[in-house]
Amino acid sequence: MGGENHYYLTDALGSVVALADEAGTKVNTYAYSPRGVQRAGTSEQIPQPYRFAGGTPAERENRAPGGALAGLVGPLGSAVFG
Repeated sequence: MGGENHYYLTDALGSVVALADEAGTKVNTYAYSPRGVQRAGTSEQIPQPYRFAGGTPAERENRAPGGALAGLVGPLGSAVFG
């Protein structure tokens, strides 16, 4: 990653649908079935742990305010991957 910032792009559910570099170019793209199974449209150049944010409505209500990725928009690095 060489110190370059990358940014998560999410859908309304909070699932990661892409990862973009500093120029806004998508370096990773993700596609899912309604149940969260990755589809053939998935392409990953930069490994990262976040994917489908689905679950039952009750499971989604028990997440932190803002969804599973709250506060994670910004540069990838030790703060995200710990």
